[in-house]
Amino acid sequence: VCPAGWQKGKKGMKADPQGVAEYLAEEADKL
Repeated sequence: VCPAGWQKGKKGMKADPQGVAEYLAEEADKL
């Protein structure tokens, strides 16, 4: 799953609550 604002080469995220939480924990400072 590609989150809004995703750019090619950036990490995608898994389509489940834990995957989303992990993605946000890693990427929140870049949004």
